[in-house]
Amino acid sequence: MSETHESDMLDGYDFSGGVRGKYAERYAESNIIFRLNPTPTAGMPWLTFEERVRLVLSAYYGVDLAPGFVPEVHKKFDCVSADKSIIGDAKHYTLVNGAKRPPAKIATITEYVWLLEKTKAPDTFLVFGNDRRVPELWLKGYGSLLSGVKFFFLHDDNRLELLSHSRRTYAREGRERKVPVSG
Repeated sequence: MSETHESDMLDGYDFSGGVRGKYAERYAESNIIFRLNPTPTAGMPWLTFEERVRLVLSAYYGVDLAPGFVPEVHKKFDCVSADKSIIGDAKHYTLVNGAKRPPAKIATITEYVWLLEKTKAPDTFLVFGNDRRVPELWLKGYGSLLSGVKFFFLHDDNRLELLSHSRRTYAREGRERKVPVSG
């Protein structure tokens, strides 16, 4: 451990009983480095966000995901594994005028949750970008109704954050993953 510079420390701090690396193992288990074009998503076209979601979620699940139809639902989803065991969609939403609750988008999220549940795939998800307040509003109002759809938020720096999943009331898990992607 490097020496402490007296000028950097405020009076009253005592780290003599601290344990070095106490939380390092827990942090390492929940974070994997992600390497992808670091260009932020702000102002990017919708299809670019969908493509980025496919890259990140393909790495997260360890299988290729591509746009595809699911026979049980007759809907084209943004992310579908070849065996149709993993199905998800990307949503790049914001609040109305940056401040108000977006009722039409909330209704669309509800529709997609219902559609994903109808697929009967063992792993289903929605990935949100742009403004995390939109999925948080949905989860706050309807999160207790989730029966198997995971909600993720993809940050501009490519961190994939699990917001909520399967039969949990709105309570963010607080785990973030950074996932390696080749290419």
